[in-house]
Amino acid sequence: MDSSNSFLVFCGTNTMYLAKEICDYLNCPLGNMNVAHFADGEFAVSYEESIRGRDVF
Repeated sequence: MDSSNSFLVFCGTNTMYLAKEICDYLNCPLGNMNVAHFADGEFAVSYEESIRGRDVF
């Protein structure tokens, strides 16, 4: 199995630069996700690709 297919890397909103550096080093794409922020300070994350059966970091 290709290493880019065996795991996914995601990041928070404040660590995008670090995640991009890690993905460049590992030669893998950064995972796609959507973060919704609410007025009370809460947030919700939804992954825009399947993470089933994969290692996620």
